[in-house]
Amino acid sequence: MSPRTPKQQLDDVSAAIRTVMFMDPPDGGDVTLAEQVRRMREMLADVCDEAATYLDAIIAAAEGRDLADERRFKELRTMAKDLRA
Repeated sequence: MSPRTPKQQLDDVSAAIRTVMFMDPPDGGDVTLAEQVRRMREMLADVCDEAATYLDAIIAAAEGRDLADERRFKELRTMAKDLRA
């Protein structure tokens, strides 16, 4: 099997992420793979921060109530911390 060309590799990556949202304007749809990955990483960081904030809110609302055992709260706190890492 011959090596994939850079264009074929880019097409493979674009097909794998199944969206063109990372190639949208202001770049006119012609952005480098590195820029697409940077945008993905930025979006992932935002989603992780939102998820951690949501977990913090759940923990804060439930603390002091007999809704779950302390071990589970510890797991949720760890998960929130890991999401922010």
